Amino acid sequence: MYTSIREAPLWSAADKLRNNMDAAQYKHVVLGLKFLKYISELEKISWFAQIVGAQTEQVPT
Repeated sequence: MYTSIREAPLWSAADKLRNNMDAAQYKHVVLGLKFLKYISELEKISWFAQIVGAQTEQVPT
């Protein structure tokens, strides 16, 4: 059923979180988590771009 050993605990946690919750309610939980992941990824990209930009400014051309 699970595609990898690493995904098994995640699916198990998702099953426990949903438990007896209606799919319409669970949708809000999942969309909120996906939004937080999206914001987190944007922050990582921004931070990386700042680091790379700072390093390229220090290199003499």
